[in-house]
Amino acid sequence: MASLHTTLARFLFTSSLVASACTSTAVLAQNESTLEIMDAINSFRAEREKRIVQDFAELLSFPNVATNLDDMTANANHIMGLLDERGFSTQVLQSGGAPYVYAELLTPGAEETLLIYAHFDGQPVQVENWAYPPFQPTLLDAPVQNGGQVIDIDGVTGAFDPEWRIYARSAGDDKMPIVAMIHVLDALRANNIDLSVNLKFLLDGEEERGSPTLGQVIDDNPGLLDADLLLFCDGPMHQSRQAQLVFGVCAAVAHWTSRLMAPIVPCILVTMAIGHLTQLCAWPICSPACVMKADAYSSMAITTMWQP
Repeated sequence: MASLHTTLARFLFTSSLVASACTSTAVLAQNESTLEIMDAINSFRAEREKRIVQDFAELLSFPNVATNLDDMTANANHIMGLLDERGFSTQVLQSGGAPYVYAELLTPGAEETLLIYAHFDGQPVQVENWAYPPFQPTLLDAPVQNGGQVIDIDGVTGAFDPEWRIYARSAGDDKMPIVAMIHVLDALRANNIDLSVNLKFLLDGEEERGSPTLGQVIDDNPGLLDADLLLFCDGPMHQSRQAQLVFGVCAAVAHWTSRLMAPIVPCILVTMAIGHLTQLCAWPICSPACVMKADAYSSMAITTMWQP
């Protein structure tokens, strides 16, 4: 289950970081102010809120237990379709386990590369413990324990109430970053903001099992995942319930990044917290000047963890 608070927050925060990393040079070159970027992208999100939630619900409808390879292949094919439509070159990477989706979008003249990680598998489900089928995303106007009533997503007109809840496996962990990333690209293009980096995605189909074949996937594809920065879009909520950036991440991530490149690339963990909608709307897709300026720290936690 995920509240619309969380769903929209994940979209806004993930989008802001992706846009920041991808557009810094372009934004400056186009001489656009931070507020102009903020207003334009937030308007794009507000106008397409229904489409974003519909795309999220569609992705959630694919059963995604990593041990079922047919289901995971269906997930991978759907995700690659979304990325192909946006100009990415895509392929499945598989080394004896569930599929990984690799995608890249090259930017002419770019000298740096951003690698973004997320996963699309979920924990196994016990259907008898679910109030609604786990792979039939269901939108309620309140938590199920409070008697929430079903809302037809396709029938919604106007804005989505942030107190509504969407119930489905992986609504909270970890399919939303994928939806956020495709829509941030749409938003940037709609506002004529060019990327300034090469963009790579590595989307994991077996994270909930510990990514047992990831090391082999890396070894089987030398150089494919080379990058200057890794953005790791999966992690626990900070105890303050603020949006969080963690620099350095943890030993597990350090282990597989060390197999990617030497020296180890900088790695940032992105985690999300729940906030009031009026606060969420202040977190649009925006430039680094907005995300990283001092007064933005009141809305997010910056955490430094050890690096090997």
